[in-house]
Formats: sequence, C-alpha cells, structure tokens
Amino acid sequence: MKKSLYGIKPFYYLIFIGVALICFIIGSCLDWQIANALYDGNNVIANSLESWLIGISFFMIAASGGYLLAYATVEKKTPLKVLGIILAILAYGVMVYIYHDFVYLKNSGDEITYQNVLFGYRVSNRFLSYLLPAIILLVPFLLAFFFADKSNPRRLLRISLIIIVAFIVEHLTMELVKYLAMRPRYRFLINEDLNTIGATFRNWWEFSPFSQTTGDCFKSFPSGHTSGATVTLLSPLLIGSSKFRFKKDQLVFFLLSCAFVAFVAIFRMVAGAHFLSDVSAGAIISAAISLLALFLGSRVIKPEEGYELGKRG
Repeated sequence: MKKSLYGIKPFYYLIFIGVALICFIIGSCLDWQIANALYDGNNVIANSLESWLIGISFFMIAASGGYLLAYATVEKKTPLKVLGIILAILAYGVMVYIYHDFVYLKNSGDEITYQNVLFGYRVSNRFLSYLLPAIILLVPFLLAFFFADKSNPRRLLRISLIIIVAFIVEHLTMELVKYLAMRPRYRFLINEDLNTIGATFRNWWEFSPFSQTTGDCFKSFPSGHTSGATVTLLSPLLIGSSKFRFKKDQLVFFLLSCAFVAFVAIFRMVAGAHFLSDVSAGAIISAAISLLALFLGSRVIKPEEGYELGKRG
C-alpha cells in the first residue's frame, strides 16, 4: 500500500479501524450492560445530536461542491458548475428535513406507537429550520471555493469525487444493512408504552431481514449517525488542497475528525439509539469505504508529478 494517499497516511485509517474493531468485539459481548450504564434519555447533548449536531457532518458534501465549482470555473465546465451547486442544494435539503420534519414526536390521533415516534429536538421555527442549514453549509462551500488551490484544478475534481463517492456508498450501505439487520434500539426495548409487540434484545449477528417495514425503532445496527460522522476522516483531503497550509495540518484534521466520531458514537449510546457494537460497526464500515475510495482514487486517478500536496506547508 502506498505510504501516502493524497497526503493521508493509510495507517491512520488502519489504527482507527483497529480501535473501532476492539470496541466492536467488546460490544458484541457486553452490549446490553454498556447500554444500561450509559443511557440517559433526557441528555440534552444526546438529543441535540439526534437532529441538530449531526448536520455538521454534511459540510463534507458542501465543501466537495465548492471544490467541484472551483474546478469547473477554472476549466470552464458549465455542467460541473451546475453539479457543484446541486450538491450544495441537496445537502441543504437533507439538513432542512432533519432540522424540522424528521426528528420529533409524531402523533397518530391520540395513540403513540413505535411506528410513529422519533426522538430528538426539532427546530420548531420554520424560518430557523431553513436559515441554520444555510449558514452551516454556505460557510464550507464558500471557503472551499475561494481558498481552493486552483493552480491544479484537476486535483480539486478528484478530491471532490472521492469524497462524494465515499459519502454516497456509505449512506447506501448503511441503509441496506439496517434493513437486513432490523435490530431494535435499546430505548425502544425498555419503553413498555412503545414496545407494544414485545420485541426483545437481539445480538447484532441475529439478522431479521425486512421484518419491520415501518418505524425508526428497528434501525439500531449499524449506526448511521456514526457512519456519517466517520466520513469526516476524509477532511484532510480538503485542507491538503487549500491555498493555506500549516505544519501537520492533515494529521490535525484527521485527529479532530476522530474526536468528532467518538463524540457522536458516545452520545448515540447515551441517547439509547445504539449499542456499542452498532456505533463501532458504523465507524468500521465507513472508514473502510473511505480508505477504499482513497486507495482507488490514488490508483485510478493518479496525482500529477511535481504536485505532492501532502508534502507542502
């Protein structure tokens, strides 16, 4: 394996996956006990993460759109200009959906069941639910566009594509595995008012494909929030292709991303949304997808000679 993939050391990912794998093994043996110890359904941070805070990870898509727009502007590729803007708009639409319509208590008449209840804090003001995502996404989009190193526009295109492909494959993989596993969430299992069907704890390997067609309460394995946060491990690609660099900047961004993933994983367990094996699996799968995207990108889309961004700054 190459010593550096666009300035990122592959062993960074291997260490991350190794730590996540250890957590996965521990969770496979002690999922229920750990969930019992951590659960706090009223935790403000955990409930904020369910909806508001996870939107931060979408900056990767917005920044990729900014890089794509920067490439298209230099190379005068109008279709790609449009695509860059579309990516930012799609990320914005998803965030608006999450902020206002996705995570809150839904009532079906006077009855609340596991099929119509979701958890987290809703942005109750419609105007704010549109404004906040715009601010969160516009900043990385504009920063990526204006501070991208346009002296090598093709690199901007390549990095944008690597991140976009990794994000899409990660999302599709998570959704597929969730519907195959159909593992009930901890907070659902301990809530007698919601668990009207008498569901019981299942280990992660006890798949029950498509046994529940509706409701969010059977989407415990793997953790989509943790997986989405793990895509930020590709953020060193962004700083590595910017005009302004500082010493060890890519390592710093990688470590900050690791801290963000750990933060998301811990508070998803605090919220009772996932077990330890769930968040560990999400991190492992997403990190593997990101590493594969990096590796293939460096092989299929080779960096130009004399332009090794990983050694700059």
